[in-house]
Amino acid sequence: MEIRTESQGSTTFLYLLGRFDAHTTQLFHSKTLDIQGRLIIDLTQVNFIDSRGLAALIGLYHRLGTLLTLRAPQDAVRLIFEITRLDQVFIFEQS
Repeated sequence: MEIRTESQGSTTFLYLLGRFDAHTTQLFHSKTLDIQGRLIIDLTQVNFIDSRGLAALIGLYHRLGTLLTLRAPQDAVRLIFEITRLDQVFIFEQS
């Protein structure tokens, strides 16, 4: 997975590309460790997420709460959120 970070005022944007799985969560943690304030994670280019990716997002949600927004996951990724009912927890926005 590749992660690009961009800041606009007090909002940080993370653009993820590729698979969000057990092999990439360490990179994700290192990129999100020091983030304060609003965070928008763009999932438009994430084509797969597994339980470790979901766990990383849940951990970040516990730290940031409603300051965390997930943007426009692909249908296959969105389905995982729906099956696990995490679509009821996270705030989603369209791109």
